[in-house]
Amino acid sequence: MSQLEERYFSPLLNQKRMGKEITPLQQSVRRMVDEHLGDFEGVEVKSGLLHQVFKIRGSKRVGVLKVREAQLSGLPQYTHNPQDIIYEYRALQLLNTLCDTTFPQVLDFDLENALLMTSDVMPSGRTLEDELNDGRTTDEDMYRLGVTVSTVHNMLKPIPFSSREEGDDEVLQEDVHYRLGYHNNPILNQLINELNNLPKQLILADLSPKNIGKDAFGRPTICDLDDFYRGTTTFALGYLSGHVVVHNLHNSDRTTILLGGLHEGYKDEGANVDIEGLPFKRVALGTVLYRIYNPLIPYRRFTQGADIKDKANRAFSLLGDRSLTWDDITKNMTS
Repeated sequence: MSQLEERYFSPLLNQKRMGKEITPLQQSVRRMVDEHLGDFEGVEVKSGLLHQVFKIRGSKRVGVLKVREAQLSGLPQYTHNPQDIIYEYRALQLLNTLCDTTFPQVLDFDLENALLMTSDVMPSGRTLEDELNDGRTTDEDMYRLGVTVSTVHNMLKPIPFSSREEGDDEVLQEDVHYRLGYHNNPILNQLINELNNLPKQLILADLSPKNIGKDAFGRPTICDLDDFYRGTTTFALGYLSGHVVVHNLHNSDRTTILLGGLHEGYKDEGANVDIEGLPFKRVALGTVLYRIYNPLIPYRRFTQGADIKDKANRAFSLLGDRSLTWDDITKNMTS
């Protein structure tokens, strides 16, 4: 058992603990597992950038435990407020009432210890990131995902409130600047201003492929709702579109097919995004740069090299093209 697993789960394997005191956090973890999952059978570490995440096997079911600590799990030199986990809890409570199959169901929540336990909505353990990397994703997969995201955004559009008492302006600005503004590129800075002037609604703001999977019936599922706030659908779908490019940098035809499926599915459900608009395409290009040219948080698919620098330079060049087309993006970024 790793030190990380020992910190949370050792009481489940050794109830007596050899005279050691069980911490309040360990007591809460043990209660959640006993009540919702049954006898503890094993755990798999799935930690992300912000949280410690564990996939726990019990005798009754599999669950996912998210722990938010003061230090970011992937960047321990940075800190945040552990109790901000309440915002994901509130997001899931809302989304569970709207879509009973797309998002994890909340099983338990402990604000004091910053613990959130949910159902497992990716039983195969494979994410869209895995499928894209292996070349298994089809245009039908992307179409269904586009329909799902569009359906959720349509459901969220009339909801006037946020999960944050103080509103979402601060978290929106931090998130958009974090992903698009860190290069301090004048065109991306202008894009941020343009996004600020677009209509706002609750959105799924972190549609990274690692947060997307399929349930046991092959339906799209989405997890990690830490970034759920009032923003623009242009940013949300553009961010996902950029990832499709990122995972197909050397396959132009495949990029065109998968983007076509995603965009067609989103449009068919009627959610309002101008996919042919320049801001949307620039969000996609900004996302490409965020993923392939980011020394602070290198995307695990890439290492910096001549090829990646060339792709980044192409992206910067395309940002300045006011007549930019999707064909321009796919041919220049994936050749």
